[in-house]
Amino acid sequence: MLRCWSVLAPAAVLSVFLVGPLRAQWQDQSFGNDGGTEPLFGDALDLAEGVLAAGVAGDFGSTNRAFVFRKSAGQWVQEDELFDPNPFLFKSFGRQIATNGAQAVVGSGAEEAYVYAESGGSWTLTQTLPSTPQGGSGFGRAVAMDGDTLLVGAPSDDTVGVNFGAAWVYRWNGVLWVVEQHLLPATQPQAQHAVTLAIDGDVAALGATGNTVDPGEVRIYRRVGASWTEEQLLVQPPGPVSANFGASISIDGDRMAVVSGKHLITGASGGVFLFEYDGVEWVFVERIGVADEAFTPITWARVQLEGNLLCVGTPFHDGVGDHAGAVQVFRHDGTRWWPQGRLAASDAEPGDFLGADLAFDGTSVLAGMKDFPFDVYAFTAPIAPPMWVPLAAGSPGASGVPWIDVAGTLFPGELVRVTVNGARPFAPSFLVVGASLLGAPFKGGVLVPQPDLILDAQATDGDGTASVIAPWPPGLPPLFTAAFQYWIVDDTGSAGFTSTQGLLGTVLP
Repeated sequence: MLRCWSVLAPAAVLSVFLVGPLRAQWQDQSFGNDGGTEPLFGDALDLAEGVLAAGVAGDFGSTNRAFVFRKSAGQWVQEDELFDPNPFLFKSFGRQIATNGAQAVVGSGAEEAYVYAESGGSWTLTQTLPSTPQGGSGFGRAVAMDGDTLLVGAPSDDTVGVNFGAAWVYRWNGVLWVVEQHLLPATQPQAQHAVTLAIDGDVAALGATGNTVDPGEVRIYRRVGASWTEEQLLVQPPGPVSANFGASISIDGDRMAVVSGKHLITGASGGVFLFEYDGVEWVFVERIGVADEAFTPITWARVQLEGNLLCVGTPFHDGVGDHAGAVQVFRHDGTRWWPQGRLAASDAEPGDFLGADLAFDGTSVLAGMKDFPFDVYAFTAPIAPPMWVPLAAGSPGASGVPWIDVAGTLFPGELVRVTVNGARPFAPSFLVVGASLLGAPFKGGVLVPQPDLILDAQATDGDGTASVIAPWPPGLPPLFTAAFQYWIVDDTGSAGFTSTQGLLGTVLP
């Protein structure tokens, strides 16, 4: 069940929920390529060891180039320009790009990938892959690089079956990149296998996004010694089936983030699906969605995972203008992912599509746009308290211990959804909100917020879920906090109720 703040309480009371603009503390630079007029500059980005590689997709025929930037004195400065050694119309040189900081690989639509290396501040072409062309395989349509390992996708490879797709693993031997293995699917994949790639150490992920409304899948490969083996096939976890699972993938250690898009026929929402490796297999742990999924178009585009921070590019985001785009930031608290805010251009305009591609190294976020002036926006991570902090444990009932969840970002005027999950089905639930903490025993649990506002009862659905949704209004100073908690009528609880954990939201400076 869905409820709206605006019909439940006056704006004066709801103003306690504001969290201010994260963009004000993150953005430090926007820049273009040598004049900033190159069409589709920043459509492909990668970042490693303080080096940013930015591709120009080349759909306009004459723009077959890529660029390398390096951060100097806190600013990103263009270091060199990478030229296509064999340009021709619609080749799409630069559509895909990856770097390890010392070298960069540029993909193309011409069955080739080009490796450039840095020496003395200049980048030169050192190798063209493959040494034997794989005619018609789509070789070079996806690339990924991590240290001495390079991954190149060939989504139309016919080795196993017609257009089954595959990827090539290369290893740096100190002089050249040499083939380590041809990664082939163990079973018939969905269409476009290896059209998206991710690699971290000895783990590689190949996405098969399928066609427009196909569900998609991700195949995980693991290297032991010099041999790669398909470890697991990931599909979208149970729930409404969206489309193109695997549209973007990011791996960091034992965590993986996978993007799925909105299904254009059924309307099923996509999202970011988080998996963790338990030593045996990759296990689904969480789905991140948006506040108002019923009215959001193609929501997610690119995902980057680094440590306890997750950045998601959302180029169709309308928060600061129709399709102006943004980057959503989430933080892991040791248990789950919580929204931390939204990064947006300070001069955002409708149709910018910021977040079309994304690079992130744990400190710097680089986001590209798909419209003039085709700039890349750089944001530097601030030192700030978490936006959301769980408080106290919930109390059990018929369905176990329910929990409170949030979706969306706490930004003035944007929708945020507060949800109770795992409660007793078809039971009255109450959202309690306070501008301060109480932490007092109550009905067999702990009442976390001072109950400044108790919303009218709403029934949970058959899954034990209920939600309240509202835009966050402006008006509060930085570091102001507000607490939230759900209470649910449940006669199996110790005093006729169960409760979720508390949740503390903080207005960031």
